[in-house]
Amino acid sequence: MTVPPAAYLVIDKVVNETVVDFNDTVRFVVSVTNMGPDDSVGVVVNDVLPAGLDYVSHSASQGTYDAGTGVWLVGSLVRDAVATLEIVARVVVSNTTLTNIANVTSDTYNPNPDRDANATFTVNPRAELTITKTADRRAVRLGQNVKFTVTVTNNGPDTALNTTVVDRLPDSMRYVSSSATVGSYNPVTGVWLIGDLPSGSSAVLEIVVQMIRRGTFINVATVSSGSSSGGNNTTEVDIEVTEPTPGPGPSPGRVPMQPTGAPVAALMAGLLLLAAGSAIARRR
Repeated sequence: MTVPPAAYLVIDKVVNETVVDFNDTVRFVVSVTNMGPDDSVGVVVNDVLPAGLDYVSHSASQGTYDAGTGVWLVGSLVRDAVATLEIVARVVVSNTTLTNIANVTSDTYNPNPDRDANATFTVNPRAELTITKTADRRAVRLGQNVKFTVTVTNNGPDTALNTTVVDRLPDSMRYVSSSATVGSYNPVTGVWLIGDLPSGSSAVLEIVVQMIRRGTFINVATVSSGSSSGGNNTTEVDIEVTEPTPGPGPSPGRVPMQPTGAPVAALMAGLLLLAAGSAIARRR
């Protein structure tokens, strides 16, 4: 009786990252090991990238890989040999979990029933955040108030998780008050905790400050979140502060009274002496 050859093939697949962001690249490594007892011929691995991944490149220790069909023609694999395939792909989806599966077949009998291998990773939500900041006036006098308005918008496609804005006031500005449509603002730390911001929604913060120094001052605000973002994450506005407006001068045609430095009582006594002297002179 003739016993046909057999080659126990083991397939394995790993990915370099388990949590990624939109537009990241991931690297898969597929390995096929021939545990024997015989050589294996006609070894083929099918590895089609799932939707949400765009092929970038690959390299194989032997054989050829077709990115279009996902077929890796390994060929012959002698006993105890290992063949590897590395595939690099770009993530083009968000807020999901992707699984890449590879399957091995051969012309030689494979007694191993476990002929599939997979690698799974999670893609974070993606939120394109934009932030703007305006002031109700850009040129003020020393001691006057300015109201800043900070607006954060989530342009999607997913919810922006744990959204935070940092808006620290410079020492030229004294905090007066604030109000927010979402979350809360801490004037000591300069942190505005928005929380989760759904796609398509906005949050607004108003801060009133008093300008206590002269010069030109810049106030910066930066937004971040637990969701990947490629939007405009920083904004700033500058304020010019000048001296207070001087008080009104004397009316036209009037000469302002100059201080004499003499006490009022002494002035009154002098006037009384002059009046008495004039009266005595008239009697004579």
